[in-house]
Amino acid sequence: MFRKNDVENIQLSLISKENSWSEYMKKRVEKSWAGYFRDSILPSIDESEYKVLYSEKSSRPNTPVNYMIGLLIIKSLNNLSDDELLDEALFNQKVQYALGTIDYDKQPISKNMISNFRVRIYEYERETGINLFENTMKKINEKIIQASNIDKSLKRMDSLMISSSCKKMTRTELIYKVNERFIKMLNKSQKEIDDELKNYLNEDNKVDVLYRIKEEEIGGKLTLLLNDSIKLYNKYKEDQEIIKTEEFKQLKRLIEDQYDETKKKPKDGKEIKPTSMQSPYDEDSTYRFKYKGNIGYVGNIEEAVDTKKELALITDWDVAPNVKSDKEFMEEKIEKKETDEEETIIVDAAYYSTELNEKSKEKNIQLHPTDMTGKKDIKETNLDEFEIEENNKITKCPAGNKPIESKYSESKNMVYADFDKELCMQCPYYEKCAVQKFSTKTKLCTSIGQIEFARLRKNRNTEEYKKISRLRSGIEGIPSVLRRKYRIDDRKTKGVVCLKNKLSSAIISINIKRIVKYMVKIHCAKMILKLKQEFYFFLEKIRNKILVSYLTQF
Repeated sequence: MFRKNDVENIQLSLISKENSWSEYMKKRVEKSWAGYFRDSILPSIDESEYKVLYSEKSSRPNTPVNYMIGLLIIKSLNNLSDDELLDEALFNQKVQYALGTIDYDKQPISKNMISNFRVRIYEYERETGINLFENTMKKINEKIIQASNIDKSLKRMDSLMISSSCKKMTRTELIYKVNERFIKMLNKSQKEIDDELKNYLNEDNKVDVLYRIKEEEIGGKLTLLLNDSIKLYNKYKEDQEIIKTEEFKQLKRLIEDQYDETKKKPKDGKEIKPTSMQSPYDEDSTYRFKYKGNIGYVGNIEEAVDTKKELALITDWDVAPNVKSDKEFMEEKIEKKETDEEETIIVDAAYYSTELNEKSKEKNIQLHPTDMTGKKDIKETNLDEFEIEENNKITKCPAGNKPIESKYSESKNMVYADFDKELCMQCPYYEKCAVQKFSTKTKLCTSIGQIEFARLRKNRNTEEYKKISRLRSGIEGIPSVLRRKYRIDDRKTKGVVCLKNKLSSAIISINIKRIVKYMVKIHCAKMILKLKQEFYFFLEKIRNKILVSYLTQF
C-alpha cells in the first residue's frame, strides 16, 4: 500500500539528537551537502509518481519513496556500495540528518530494500517505457538550476562512450551462449529436448566447442551452431508459452542478425549490422568504431555556463546504444526546445551540419562549432563574401559584380552563377576567387553548406569567437569524472535502463557538489565583505579619535 511521506516541514523533537550538538557542529552540517540535501533535494522528490509501483489493497505501508531515492542519490554522491550505504544509513548521523531520520528509533532501511526498489523501477520501465527515476532526477535538477538562478543562454555539449559491463564475445561464443540459455530454459520448463542438442547442458561441451576448435574449423562451427538455432526456433515458434520468454526472443533476434535466409548460410562478418546483439546478458548494447572498437552505449551531456557567477551546471543528459551519433542528439535537442529564449551551444564538428544549423535558427539556437573539417582550398578562397538572396541566388561577387545568370537547385542544394570573364580577369580577387575558370566565362558552382562552412571558418579568426570557443574545454572533464569518480564503465547491472539511472544519480551528485561549493564561496565572500566593512569602520573610528585629540591641543 502506498503512503506519502511529508518532509517539507521536518520538526525536531524536544529530545532531538541535534539539540546535543554544539553550535559549531550545527553550522557545519547546515553548510555541508547534508544541509542542502535536507532543505532542497528531499522536498523536491514527488512521491506520488511512484504510486503505480505499489498495490492499492490495504496492506503494510511502503518505505518512504523520497527516503529510498535520497539513499540512491547519497550512494552516488559518496561513491558507496549497497553494503556501505546500509552502514551509512544506520550509523552516520550526517546521512540521517540529510534524510530527515536522525530522530528515528529505527532507521527504515533493510538489506534488500534498495535492490528491490531498483527492480520495481526497472520492470516498470520495461513494461511502459517510462523511467520514473530518471524523470525524478531531471525534475530535481531543474529545481537546482532554478534556485541557482544561473544564466542558461550559453551552453556546451559533449558525448562519451560508455563500455558494456559484459564480456566481449566472438560470433561462436554468442551463438553458443544463446542456444545454451534457450535449452536450459527448456530443460527447466520440462520441455522435450532433441538428443543431439542435450550436449548444451554439459559444461564440458562448451569448452570443446568454444576453446578447442581450430581456426580453419570456425566457419563450419558457425554453420553448425546456427543450424541448431534454426532447429530450435522452428520447433518452438508456435508454442505460445515459449515465445513469450526472453530466451526465445533472443534466439529469434540472433537468427535475424547472423543468418542469411536467402543464401541459407551465416552472414559474412561485414554484413552484420552494428545494432546486432553483442551479448545475451546486455541486449541493448551495440557496436561502434570510434578511435577503437567499442561495445556499449553513448552518453550525451549538456551544461550551462554562467561566466559572471563562475558557475556551470549540467542541464540535461541522455543515454543510448552507441550507434546513435552526436548529430542525432543535437537534432533531438532542437526538436524538444519549446521556449523562444536565445541559446548559444558550443559543440565540436561531430554535432554540426548545415541542415542542423538551419533548424537550430528556427528555434532561436545558435550553434557554435569549435573545430571544422574540410578542404584547404575552400579556406583560401573568398567564398564567404559572395552575397546571396533569401531565394539562395547569388546577387553579387566580392568585387560587387552581378552575375550574368544565377540558379539554385533545391534537390541538390547547389548554387550556380555565371560571370563575365573579362570583368573577372580585371578583379584583384581573381587568383584566389572561388569561381571556376573556363575559356569563355567564369562560373561559381557550390553548395549552401560550403558557403556556410566558409563563413564559419572566417568567423573563427575573430576574438569574440575564440573567447567563446575557449569555454568548450570545460565540459571535457565531465567524462573523466564520470569514469574515475562514479565508475560509469564499471557496472554490475546490465542494460540501458540501469545505465540511465546510474548516470542520472551521478549527474545530480555533480550538480549538488557544485552548487554547495558555490554557496560556500558566496558565504565566504559575504563574510570577507563584512569583515572589510568592520575593519574600515574601525579604522575610521581610530582616525576620528586621533583627529579630535589633535584638534583639542590648539
